[in-house]
Amino acid sequence: MPLLDEFDDLTDPHGLRSLKMMFSTWLVRNSVIFRALNNRRGRSINLDYRRRRTTAGPVPANLRFTDLTREEQIRYHGVASQVDYYRRAVRRIHPILDLDGVQDLFLLQPPLRLTGKPLVDRGAATGRV
Repeated sequence: MPLLDEFDDLTDPHGLRSLKMMFSTWLVRNSVIFRALNNRRGRSINLDYRRRRTTAGPVPANLRFTDLTREEQIRYHGVASQVDYYRRAVRRIHPILDLDGVQDLFLLQPPLRLTGKPLVDRGAATGRV
């Protein structure tokens, strides 16, 4: 949770980590070179995170909540809390499609959300296979 760590560093003035964070924040706002280096580092971290996320293995068929790690349990609760949002969206979209005579099919695939795998195959979406 890098954002939580960053928030803690900025709001807790005790210790050298907060001083380092405040100084680097000042440099990002006032130095083009530092901002460029910081952005490059951020992109590298983001790419590494995305690679790890997309290479996650398949979800076992008989998975129990207790089989999940603590981080996965937290992610599960986050995904499960969005179910009502999807229900509301489907309830709003269905009547609109019904007016045009379009039959709809909504499919929620929780294993994709839990593994962090991309929901779209970008190669197939752009015609590159």
